Amino acid sequence: MMPSRRTFLRSGGIAAIGGLAGCLTDDTEPKAVIEHIRLENHRRETGYVFTVRILEEDEVLFEEIRELGAAGEGKAYADFESPLSSPGQYTIQVDVDGDSANVDTQSLISESKECLRLQFYLGASTLHHEHTSYGCE
Repeated sequence: MMPSRRTFLRSGGIAAIGGLAGCLTDDTEPKAVIEHIRLENHRRETGYVFTVRILEEDEVLFEEIRELGAAGEGKAYADFESPLSSPGQYTIQVDVDGDSANVDTQSLISESKECLRLQFYLGASTLHHEHTSYGCE
C-alpha cells in the first residue's frame, strides 16, 4: 500500500529537520581571549615558585615558572600579556606551595565578553583567583 500524501510530506519534513540539526550545531560557542595573567605572592615571610600553564584539552600550550619574592620585598608579582595569540577553550592551571587553582575559561566568558584578565594570588591560607571579562575591541 502506498503511503498517503500527508504521511509522505510529514516524513519528508522530519527528515529535513533532522538533516538541518547537524548544520545548526556548529562550533559557535564563544572562545576566550586571554589578554593578561598576573601572579602575586601576598605572603610576607618568604618567596615562592609559581607555575602557570594554559591547556587546550590535554595539550599544554603555555607554561612558565616564576620565583616571586616575599610581599613587600622586591618583585612579588609576574605579568603575562597575551600569552596565547588565538582564542580558544582553555584551562588555566596555577601551582604554588602545594596549592593549585584550575580555571575553565568557558565558565568566565559570554558572547559579548570574551576577553579575560586573570589574577592568581597566594594569600595567607590558600591560592585565590579573580577575573574580569569584557568585550574585545
